[in-house]
Amino acid sequence: MRTFIIAALLVSMGGTAALSEDVSLFATGENITTACRAFRQLAQGGNQTNDAQVAYNAGRCLGQVEMVADFDAIHRSSIAYSVHFPKFCLPNGTNNGAIAEVVANYADSHPEQRSLAGYALIRRAMAVAWPCASNQ
Repeated sequence: MRTFIIAALLVSMGGTAALSEDVSLFATGENITTACRAFRQLAQGGNQTNDAQVAYNAGRCLGQVEMVADFDAIHRSSIAYSVHFPKFCLPNGTNNGAIAEVVANYADSHPEQRSLAGYALIRRAMAVAWPCASNQ
């Protein structure tokens, strides 16, 4: 029984090590740029691809932009939050695809911003595309 437990631990540790090498736990501006470019490529190709990496990256972009939009909606009223991040005001009906396009275009136009955390890059792109009125 002890041998089985040790073997199971070793196998699980090996799987964890491999996973941690393959998965980025911190989305950088470069990661987001790659992901949102893949989304743009997929959208321009009629949402059809045989490339699993393009499909994965496109999905990752959509998930990241959705997370930023949702996080902003939840925390918008926090004074500390609004002081540290640029504000954006999404028009009604804006979907994740439109945000992903904006992020990809912004990242291409502002390569100096790609060293930021992915979250910050997305927020800046959204703030430039959809600034809030001064009273919001």
